[in-house]
Amino acid sequence: MEESKGSNEEQLRKRMLSELSVGNKYEASQLAISFVARKKKAFGHSGASALVFEAARLLIENGAAADAGTLLEWFIEDGAGEGYKFHMEEGQLTGDKYCDLDRLSQLLAGLTPELASPVVEKIYGPVHLGILKKKLSGGLAQRLELLERNWATLFEVTKNWYSAYKASLRLQDTARAAKILDHWSNEGYASERPLFFGRALLQLLSENKVKQASELLRHSTPLVAESGEEPPGGSVSAAMGVWHLAIILTQLANLEEKPRVNKMKIFGIICQRYVGILEGIDPKLTVILEKVGTAVFDVRPPPQAAGPNPMAFIQSMLAGGSAPQNDVAAPTNAKPSIDMQALLQMMDQMEAMKPKYS
Repeated sequence: MEESKGSNEEQLRKRMLSELSVGNKYEASQLAISFVARKKKAFGHSGASALVFEAARLLIENGAAADAGTLLEWFIEDGAGEGYKFHMEEGQLTGDKYCDLDRLSQLLAGLTPELASPVVEKIYGPVHLGILKKKLSGGLAQRLELLERNWATLFEVTKNWYSAYKASLRLQDTARAAKILDHWSNEGYASERPLFFGRALLQLLSENKVKQASELLRHSTPLVAESGEEPPGGSVSAAMGVWHLAIILTQLANLEEKPRVNKMKIFGIICQRYVGILEGIDPKLTVILEKVGTAVFDVRPPPQAAGPNPMAFIQSMLAGGSAPQNDVAAPTNAKPSIDMQALLQMMDQMEAMKPKYS
C-alpha cells in the first residue's frame, strides 16, 4: 500500500508540473482536485488531506498561489467525499490525530505576503464558516487563534483593511481594531474620517456587541479629532454627526437601568435628530440604525409594505407618548446642526447617566 501511495504521489506531481510548465495553472489545480477525489481511499483520511496540502505547496512554489487557494477552498467547503473533509481536531494532536488548521499554518509559514495573500483571501471565509459548527476550546481554539493572528498581520501588511479589522474583532483586540480603522480612514477623504469610526460602532451595536462597541469607542476616541472650525452642515460636520450618534448610542446602551429611564424613547428622540444626516450620507446607515434599535433597545419596527421607512420606525418608538417639547429637534427633513452637548444634557434631564471613558 505504501508503495502504491508513493507511486500515486509521484504521478500527481509529474502531471501537475507538466501543466504548470506551460502556464496551465488552473488545469493543474483541477487535476489535483480530480486526483484526490478518485484516490482518497488509497491514502486514507490523513493521507488524502496531506496530499491536498502537498499539491497546494507545489502550486505556490510554481507561481500559482491563487490556484492553490482555489484547491484549498474546494477542500474546506466540499472535501474529497463523505468522511474526507477538512478536519478540525477539537482536542490536542496526540498519536495519529491531525488537524488541517495545523497543516494550514505550516503551509503558510515562511511565505511572503505576496504569496500568502492570494491563498488566504480564498480560504478566510470558508474556514470561519466551518468553525461555526465546532466547539471552540482547548487545542482547536489555540490553533485558530494562531492562524487568526497571522492573518491579521498579513491583512495589515497588504493593506486589506476590512479583513484586518474583522480579524482583530475576532481576536477581541479592539485596540488593534481602532488602529486599523485609523490607517484605513487615512486612505479616504479627510472629511470622511469620523465616518469610518462611527459606522464601525453602529455596526457592532447592530449585532448587539455592546461591550465590544464600548471598548472600541474607548480606543477610538483619541484618534478622532474634534474641530469646531467648520460650520454646521459641512462635509466634516455630517461625518462627525455619525460619530457623535455612535458615541451617544454606545453610551446609552451602557446606561444603568433605572425605573424612570425609557431607553427606547431616548433612542427615538436621538434618531429624530440624526436620521436626516444618515439619509444624506448613506441610506444604508438608516438600515443599520434600525438594527441597532431592534438588537439593543428592543424596538420592533412596524410592517413595511413599500420598503424601509426610517420615520415610521422612529414613530413606532415614540408611540404611546410624546417627547418633551424642548428636546425635539427641527423638522426631520432639515439638516440638523451637530450639538452633542445639548443631546447629552437632554439625556441627563431624562435621568440618564453618562458613562465616563478614560
